This record gives sequence, structure tokens and C-alpha cells, in this order.
Amino acid sequence: MVALYNRTVAKAEKIAERYGSPKVYSDPEELFKNEQIDFADIITEVPAHESLVLLAAKYKVPVICQKPMSFDLESCKRMTETCEDAGVPLFIHENYRWQPPFRTVKKYLGAIGIPYRAHIQLCYGGAEMFTVQPFLATLKYVHHMDMGPHIFDLARFYFGEAQSIYVQTSKSVPFIEGEDMFTAMLKIGPTICICDIGNNLENRVFIEGDKGWLLLDKENVLHVNDGTQTTVIDTKTWHKYDWISDYDYNLHGGDCIQSIVSCNNHMLESLSTGKEAETTSRDNLQTMKLVFASIESTKTGQVVVL
Repeated sequence: MVALYNRTVAKAEKIAERYGSPKVYSDPEELFKNEQIDFADIITEVPAHESLVLLAAKYKVPVICQKPMSFDLESCKRMTETCEDAGVPLFIHENYRWQPPFRTVKKYLGAIGIPYRAHIQLCYGGAEMFTVQPFLATLKYVHHMDMGPHIFDLARFYFGEAQSIYVQTSKSVPFIEGEDMFTAMLKIGPTICICDIGNNLENRVFIEGDKGWLLLDKENVLHVNDGTQTTVIDTKTWHKYDWISDYDYNLHGGDCIQSIVSCNNHMLESLSTGKEAETTSRDNLQTMKLVFASIESTKTGQVVVL
């Protein structure tokens, strides 16, 4: 890291000291004006995403932006189109598809034929997550915006683009503004995909096809039945990095930490070679359309056709 910007300078100074970054800025445009940088990584809360991404585009700097892109679909479109017009790569740091267990599911999907039924469930971490990230506790549609991009990206990663979505929600944590659990039913071609976000769920994937089925269980062991036999694959292929504290490792899990490394490696390869990345803003725009459709379905109680 050659420089950091944070609106709270003391925070930037603390990170700069920890990682040996030589410069700290209180004005992001001054950073872009004065530094020769290969790319900018936008890790602020969501309301600051658009202005900082557009600033990077102004200075022709490739940019990585955290998910969700924005709380507004038109803002997502502006970010995407502005960077495209400027010839600036815009990557969205959507890393769940890079978790080794979920990646392995994709690898073996062809063994079960045409998928026609699927169930993806993710655990968000419960009340502790809101103490670690208190901003999320203030959001009305918290997991549509926070976990929705993850689970809908996985559904798209496996099956393609959805034609419709229907959502029901519930609440398990009393002190937050919104509802923290939801179940979404997506119609994606021949596949009916149920997407569950919950407090005490284990991350699991079940997919049934016309030739067989596969199950990623709570131990991250993948069972693949191709219609004749069941193969068992241990997907736990991640490392313990010395720059991750035990607290963060235990809170997020080694599969999640590994996905961040893999995601960044993938984006670095794209920057270095010009090869298109998987999670460009143009691709992630389709995920965000699902996010906002899920909110509309929650508000109306109706199926939303995309």
C-alpha cells in the first residue's frame, strides 16, 4: 500500500502504521492527484462507494469496490457506465464464489446433468455480526443488501440469470432495524433455486439434476452422485495466514479468508493480463438487479419478474 484515505484520519494512520504505508490523506482527490497508483481499493461503507469510484474513473485508475455496489440501482449503473466510458476496469469484490467449497460445487455440477432443483443456505453470523459491523444494524433490508449479493451471485454462478424471484423474511435479532432472515425462490431456466439466509444455519448446497445429485454438507464435504455411484470430496483446501488474527479467522472461517486471497489474486491477474475478471461491475449489475428485485418482492409480497 502506497497511500490511504479515510474521512477519519486517525483510522487511516492506524492502518498505515500497521502495514507500513508511507502516506495518509484526508482528501481522496489529493491522493489521486499526488500518487502514482496501480489501482484503488474502495473498502468504505456503501454510501461512499459511488463518489470514490467515480473519482478513480476521473483519474483513470482501475478500481476494486466492495459489495454491495450501492443502495440504489441507478447508482450501480452510473458507476458501471462511467468506468466503462473512461476505459477503467471496475471489479466488485464478490468473494463467496471463491470459497473453496462453493468453487468445488461448480466444478462437479456437470456430473449430475441438467439441474432442476437447488437449495443454497448461508449463515450470516447472528447477533455478533451486528456488534462487529454496527452500521448493518441500521439497515431496513439488511440481508437483502449485505448477504443478498453473496447468495444471489452464487445462484448466478451455478445456474445463470434468473427470470423471477419471490421472497419472504423473518427476524431473529430484536435490536436491529430490519429483518435478518430471508428465503428467496428463484426461477432460473429449468432450475428452481431456494436461497436461505439465516442466523443459525450452516453453509450448505444441495442440487438435484436429471442424472444425479450433489450435497455440500456442513463439514464442507461434497457428496456427488452421478446416477451410478457417490463420490466424496473433502473441499477444505485453505491455509492459515499469519496476517489474520485468531479472532477474525474463527469469526469468518478459513474458507472465507481463503476466498479473499483467491478473489484478489484473480483480480490481480485481470489487471496484469487484461483478461476479463469474473466479477466485473457489469456482471455484478445482474446480481444487484436481483437484490433490488428481492426488496420489491418483500415489500409487495409478490413474485417479481426480471
